[in-house]
Amino acid sequence: MKRNDLVASVSVIIPTKNSERTLQRCLESITRQTYERLEILVVDGESIDNTIKIAEKFHVTIFTIKGERTTAKNFASKRANGHLVLFLDSDMVLEPTVIEDC
Repeated sequence: MKRNDLVASVSVIIPTKNSERTLQRCLESITRQTYERLEILVVDGESIDNTIKIAEKFHVTIFTIKGERTTAKNFASKRANGHLVLFLDSDMVLEPTVIEDC
C-alpha cells in the first residue's frame, strides 16, 4: 500500500453568492496547499455576478442551489467524496500549509 492510500482526502466546500470580489483569491490559496488530496466544491446561491465564471477557471465542482449557507453546506456534504470536510467562506485566504496542519 502506498503512503497516499493511507492519507485521508479532504473535501473543501465553499458556499457562495455574488462572491466575484473574493472567490479567486480563496480558490488560488486552496490550489497552493501543500496537502494534495483535495476536492473543491463551490455551492452557489444563484449569483448574478461572475462568481460561476471564476469558479469554472479553477475546474472545481460547481453546484447552483436556492437557499441559505446552511442549505448549501448540507447539500455539498452529501455529495462530497472526501474522508474529511473543510468548510470555507469565499473571502477566506489560506496559508499554504493550513490543510496539511489540520
